[in-house]
Amino acid sequence: MGPHEALALFDLSLATDRGLALTRTLLDAVRADPLGVSAPSASEDELTRFETRHRLRPLVAAQFPTPERRRAMVDLTRSQLHLVATARRVCRWLDDAGIQTRVLKGLATAEVDYAAPQLRQTGDVDLLVARHDYERAALIIRDNGCEPLARRGAPGAVLKGSAFRTSDGVEIDLHFRISRYASSPADEPLFGSGAVLPARLLALDREGRLVHAAVHSLDTAAPDRRLSSVADLVAIIDNHDVEWEHARHVADRLGLTGLAGAAFRAEAAITGRAPHPGLEWPPPSWLVSRAFLTTRRRLGSEHLVAIAALPSRSAQLTYVRGWLLPPDATVDVYGGRTRYVQRLAGKLVGRSSGLA
Repeated sequence: MGPHEALALFDLSLATDRGLALTRTLLDAVRADPLGVSAPSASEDELTRFETRHRLRPLVAAQFPTPERRRAMVDLTRSQLHLVATARRVCRWLDDAGIQTRVLKGLATAEVDYAAPQLRQTGDVDLLVARHDYERAALIIRDNGCEPLARRGAPGAVLKGSAFRTSDGVEIDLHFRISRYASSPADEPLFGSGAVLPARLLALDREGRLVHAAVHSLDTAAPDRRLSSVADLVAIIDNHDVEWEHARHVADRLGLTGLAGAAFRAEAAITGRAPHPGLEWPPPSWLVSRAFLTTRRRLGSEHLVAIAALPSRSAQLTYVRGWLLPPDATVDVYGGRTRYVQRLAGKLVGRSSGLA
């Protein structure tokens, strides 16, 4: 896989020499010891795409500063402090009930992996709990005044969790699997150790964060919005001494080795990293490659991977039923059940429909 081919997996419009140079420049900002990648000139349209599509606004501000971007970063920092306060409040509810939590994604990597916390943008609170605690945790969050958010397709208890909104508008995503494509839910080893964050929050350990970032870089629904997770990979690999054997053990246990290995190959090609221990991981299966190593979304393949990862036949049937026969509240978003079926059929045969 060449660098342009790898970059096309994350944004087809960037698969040029210029796009690669811009991407490498922005990724360099996450390193505690930057490589000093030279920054090519960039148009506002190009930088806006990185800011809005890929949520790399802090990296753009770091490498292409302007007074407007500095002001925007003040607002962004204020917003993220609010998210940390919300995460602490929710985790306190769960802690009081004896439920272990781990903060996922942006709120975690910002504090322990990036050269500076303000370099990682995030917009919600992602929390992981063990599978046996999930229903109780969801009930506690709801009983504390958070509104459940409707999800498309199968119930959250089959996929990977559920979402809520606090009274002040913060979205809380409660997970019991770190990916809908993981064959195992969160288990005790994932909670055995962790990184300590501000406000006494805990994140996954370094290798758990690495595997999660790798998988999330490719399993995000929109293939042209994935570069924030590539930045997470660069931050973790370049700013820490990763124990790759432990990372492989985590991925093997969750059934995510092939998908994570594909992400490591792509990250190595984009950054020019060599050697890269992740290149020794086994390649993904044909189905995983078809679903995720593509510049366009293949909904049918994605669903087959998700169904194959579910642990029981009943869960698989529930997933299929929720996907093909969603409740009225879901299909109403698309203009009724007939329109929903038309859009679903169009997506399955490869036409772009926007149906997740």
